[in-house]
Amino acid sequence: MDLREFKLFFAVSELLSNNFLRRAMEARWRTGTRLWVAVGVLVMAICIVGCLHGSRTRAVVMFYNCENLFDTALAPSHCDSEFTPTGSYRHTAAKYAERLHRTAMVIAGIGQEYGSLPALVGLVEVENAGVLNALAQCPELARTGYRAYCTSGPDTRGINVGLLYDTSAFSMLQVREIRIPIPADAGTRPTRNILKVRGILLGDTVVCYIAHFPSRKGKDTAVSNRRRLAAASALRDDLERQVCSTPNTKLLIMGDFNGNSEDPSGDGDMLPQGCRAFCDTFAGLQLRNQGSFSFRGKTYMFDRIIVSRSLANQGSTELQLARAGVYKRRFLATKQDTDRPNGAYLGTLLTHGFSDHFPVVVELQR
Repeated sequence: MDLREFKLFFAVSELLSNNFLRRAMEARWRTGTRLWVAVGVLVMAICIVGCLHGSRTRAVVMFYNCENLFDTALAPSHCDSEFTPTGSYRHTAAKYAERLHRTAMVIAGIGQEYGSLPALVGLVEVENAGVLNALAQCPELARTGYRAYCTSGPDTRGINVGLLYDTSAFSMLQVREIRIPIPADAGTRPTRNILKVRGILLGDTVVCYIAHFPSRKGKDTAVSNRRRLAAASALRDDLERQVCSTPNTKLLIMGDFNGNSEDPSGDGDMLPQGCRAFCDTFAGLQLRNQGSFSFRGKTYMFDRIIVSRSLANQGSTELQLARAGVYKRRFLATKQDTDRPNGAYLGTLLTHGFSDHFPVVVELQR
């Protein structure tokens, strides 16, 4: 029960108990009767709180690559001059506001379709915490009161990984950033950190990883693969420690992995070897020719949310996976191809689209 629920509980309890006990005193009821009335009032207050928060038996979790969601300020710590009013993108305050609004529209659209705004929103290609806070304050999302955390990684462009979380459904207990060491034969350019968050989601402890593996850009695919393998190794090492220390913990691993589940740096490399404790439902969607990203007419399932078997076990009375899918709606796709996301940019020109990735979603229930 969070602070708002406590306030509601005690307000209702005080109102009802004062009213009932006053009538009991006026009627000169016996002491025992007054005690049972007080107990009944407390039960009634609990029921009211439960009814008001009954929708919290379900939680939506989404992941979204926002495609270069930058503010307009020049940052001294990294090279983001292209996303300033005088830079190559001519990134003005009006364009920044549009990008925020359209990203918020996507999150709100998922909330409308699933019946409630996502409890957890993993985001990549965001610049900083200020951008996440500005997104949370958009009219489409402001009523939820999202809180934000953003990594502060070494990526030279300032690309980071972030999380919006609804405090009425999720209580953050611990947050950590996992640095990815790049081997000498994979270049010297650093990449973004992996975000690891532990908290209470609908009464159950969950550990959530949010990742954005190095891109596939560049002519040397061998170097590109080694960079992603380094990211997969860093994630796997932490997962092994997590599974060994608390084997029954419920785990969510979400990200843009810049590769399909069967690719090098895919599930076989980033999940603990020989461990069958995870379920990648999006690998099955990929086999049915669904994807979150499109390139040269081919779709790829780069964006996925992987859950631990403890979440995938059907029939459990604890938190469990209810459904998973790609949020691929017509307004997010190009006019020519419904399988291709309508990206925000064509080169450096703002297209008034959304992102070059579709979001992915899982719904959890108790």
